Amino acid sequence: MAVVAADIKIHLAAAHATNDTDGQGGAIDATGRMLDSQFAAAAVAAFVSDSAADTQNATVVGRLATGVITSEVVGLTGVAEVLSTAVFERILSVTLAAGATGTVLLKQGTGGATRHTFAPGEDLCRILFYGATANPTGGGDKVRYEKVFVKNTHATLAALGLTIAVTTDPRTDYDIDLEDAVDDNNATANRLTEPAGADMLGAPTFGDGPLACPGTDLAAGSAIGTWLRCTLAEATAPTVDVVELTSSFSST
Repeated sequence: MAVVAADIKIHLAAAHATNDTDGQGGAIDATGRMLDSQFAAAAVAAFVSDSAADTQNATVVGRLATGVITSEVVGLTGVAEVLSTAVFERILSVTLAAGATGTVLLKQGTGGATRHTFAPGEDLCRILFYGATANPTGGGDKVRYEKVFVKNTHATLAALGLTIAVTTDPRTDYDIDLEDAVDDNNATANRLTEPAGADMLGAPTFGDGPLACPGTDLAAGSAIGTWLRCTLAEATAPTVDVVELTSSFSST
């Protein structure tokens, strides 16, 4: 069967700092991925698995409509849907106590739209640039960098002529650059530090793309390190806008 869009997934890097001081980047986190999509309206978090063996805790961190960030532990009961008590305006992260046995779905409310899919073995999803804020007026732009991996999870086939681009960015806060080699493990001291030019396709040269994968094709099981740059102008107000990365490729 050909490579399809669902085979291309965005994984976190091993060091995925949620502050401006800890390390950022490194190798791929095989069990952690970027949240697939954000809640479109305030709702409880609903979980359900296709395996009765998924009886474990899920720790949900999210923001309430009041702006308060809260954490809640929800006990999964396998194939029966379970709900959080809190009503979340947006999800920041979900951590499973162990890798999923089956496929675990995070939904927006009971029976609602699926916002993230945990594949077997995965245990984490989160947003990028967690807690990022702008400088006050007179403080200048605030620039941060975070690394993810665009991975071809197909068992045997390459994604041919793969390119990656920023396709949704309402405030034009985000752009990307790719590392110069597939499956690389480059890192920075923190997310305020630009990745080294020697490790990147550009100098680095950030933009919206599309940017071509080094070597043109992304082999089965391989991943290309993708650095996102977030530039917040001074006094930028909080937003729930979502950045979207799109990959284009062909397959035999």
